[in-house]
Amino acid sequence: MSAHRIEKKITKVRVVKPGEKEKAEAEAAAAAKAREPVADPRGSNIIRMHEKLERPEELIGSTYKIKPPVSDHAMYVTINDILLNEGTVHESRRPFEIFINSKNLDHYQWIVALTRIISAVFRKGGDVTSWSKS
Repeated sequence: MSAHRIEKKITKVRVVKPGEKEKAEAEAAAAAKAREPVADPRGSNIIRMHEKLERPEELIGSTYKIKPPVSDHAMYVTINDILLNEGTVHESRRPFEIFINSKNLDHYQWIVALTRIISAVFRKGGDVTSWSKS
């Protein structure tokens, strides 16, 4: 048996029974393949977050007031960012969730649906700037 240096944080542990070694190796290989970048038909690589991100207690965010000329009520858009790999050379900040609020209740349902979808996309990861039509 050889020694292995563990360089990442251990997140979960599981005991493998004698007959399950091959199955565990296959699952580990499938998980490693799932973490590889997915080829994009447009030629770039999409890198998805593979970790389950829990919402931190505190996020960095900005709120913007938008006053459309055709409406009596202003809209407030809040975008909260998450800081990944804090304190390392790989530190990055990316959007994590979005909220849109207004006194105008005419469009409340579709605004709530839109903010939930956008927040889900932010949490999933990937390059959202590449979604524009080519």
